[in-house]
Parts: sequence; C-alpha cells; structure tokens
Amino acid sequence: MGSWIKDIITGLVNAVLNTLTNATMTALNWVLGLLSATVFTSPDVTGLPQVKFVAGDAQIAANAAMVLVVMVAGILAMTHGSVQDRYTIKELLPRLVIGFTAANLAMPIVSGVIKAGNALTQTMAGQRFNSADSFNQIKRVITDTTTAPEMFIVALVLRELALWMLVLLVITWLGRIGVLLIVAGVAPVALMCHALPQTEPVARIWWRSLISCLAVQVLQAVTLYMAVATLLSPQANLPALGLPHDPTGLVNLLIA
Repeated sequence: MGSWIKDIITGLVNAVLNTLTNATMTALNWVLGLLSATVFTSPDVTGLPQVKFVAGDAQIAANAAMVLVVMVAGILAMTHGSVQDRYTIKELLPRLVIGFTAANLAMPIVSGVIKAGNALTQTMAGQRFNSADSFNQIKRVITDTTTAPEMFIVALVLRELALWMLVLLVITWLGRIGVLLIVAGVAPVALMCHALPQTEPVARIWWRSLISCLAVQVLQAVTLYMAVATLLSPQANLPALGLPHDPTGLVNLLIA
C-alpha cells in the first residue's frame, strides 16, 4: 500500500511539474515573439487619430495663448527687475519666434525625434545582430537547458524567473508607449513654453521625457546586443570569463 501511494504522489508531482514547464515554455515563446518584433522600436504615435485630435486642440490653445505670452513679454521687457537684469525685446523676441514656430511644428518634431531614436537603435545594435536574432538565441539557451532530474527544479525556477523578467520588459515597453502618447498630445503647449524664461522649465521637462523614452530603448537594445554577442556566444562566453565548462547549460541560463 505504501509503495502504491508513493507512486501516485510521484506521478502527481511529475504531472504538475511537467504542466508548469509546458505552460512556462509556451508563455516564454509568446513573450519572446512579442519582444523581438516590438520592444526595441518606438511607433510613430503622431500618426494616431486620437493623438492628432488631442495635439490639434493643444495647438489651438497654444496659438491662442501666444497673444497673452506676447503681452507678458512686453511687460517683462518694461518692468522686470532693475535696468541691469531687465529682459530686453532683443532677448525675448527670438524666444517668442521659437515658441510659436515649435508649437506649430510639434507633430513633425516628435515624429522626427522618434524616427531618429529608431535609426540610432538600428545603427548601434541592429546592423549585425537584430533583436529577433538576440531573442532567438535567448530562447535557445532557455529551451536547451538540461532536463536532468537532479537539475530539473533549478532549471524550472530559472525559467520562471526569466519569464517574469521578460514580462517586466514588456511592461516597460508599454510604459514607454504611454509616455510617448502623452508627450505627443501635449507637445504644442509644452514647446510654446520656450517663449518665456519663466516657462522654459516646462519645455525642458517635455524634452527630457521624450529623449528619456528613446534613450531607454537604445540602451536596452545595446545591452541585449552586447550580452548575446559576448556572454551567450559559444565562442566567447564561459572560457573568456574564466568560468568552468557547464554541460547542463544552467550558467548560460543565469546569464540570459
């Protein structure tokens, strides 16, 4: 009777572990496929009808506010501080021109910056080793890890960890897209803030938000490229790092 119960428990445990492993591998395939196609490129959100609608309203508001901005600039030129630190028309006029022009060219500016970020990513990390190749290499490392009974639990835990880290990467990608949508929608008003020294910090925050989204994309792509091209390369990983040969593949899985 004891042997019979032990066999049932062993069979149940193996069934649960196999089911969990199959579910993990299915989820990994889905996440890796999604990431390889999207994570290191930013869509041109300025082409979305919703973004155009919000940005159009923001542009109307920015142009309407320019009348008030011109009045404020005139007041600043006449009354701000002492004679030594008073803003002159010569200093404020170029700001007004830049603010008005940037507000009305906001969508082409955002679109151009996004395309430049994608081109930089492709140049730095995509010429020899594109993201699809990188994620395929990671997939091979994860799926080729040993299934020996003594290492099965360790491999399963590492695969689960890899899955959740990849899911977090998807979340960061969605977060970047969300920030780009907001940045594009408020672009006309934010760029209009170049018109006055007092509102200049708003425009700088806008630029930092836009550039940061694209900088994260570039750094993630370069990180993946360097990791896969060196750490996960069969010719360059373990021997070059001074690590012992690992026939189970668990070290490569840890690196991945």
